[in-house]
Amino acid sequence: MAKNFKITMAAPRKALLQKMERAFQEVNEIDLEEAFNFEIASPVWNWPGETVRSKGVVAGSPRNIIDSGDLLDSYDRQRTDKTQYLHAWRVPYAAANHDGAALRSGAVIIPRPWTDRPVEALPGMFARRFRALP
Repeated sequence: MAKNFKITMAAPRKALLQKMERAFQEVNEIDLEEAFNFEIASPVWNWPGETVRSKGVVAGSPRNIIDSGDLLDSYDRQRTDKTQYLHAWRVPYAAANHDGAALRSGAVIIPRPWTDRPVEALPGMFARRFRALP
């Protein structure tokens, strides 16, 4: 006759939470910044025609999103509380470049959502960081 048995297992809660917090911090403070910068610098963004950029370089299509470098340099990351970070780009045209815009002049800025791929990769980033921690 088979015996019934019960196994109770408890994870070390404090250690597990500390490890999760550390992985969360590293993803936000290292991985996301690198991924956002990579996306902005990657020549993968379609654009109609050629543009002479501020430093005289002609950019065709596809291209990166770096002209003066101000967008890239304006990245700002802030930890707003234990479980939240704010990632922002502090130039006035960041939202128009990211989301697209129709300007008063009639010009249209095609959206170039450089945050999409990094945000989609967050679960994998977190899992890698978590597994790598002792």
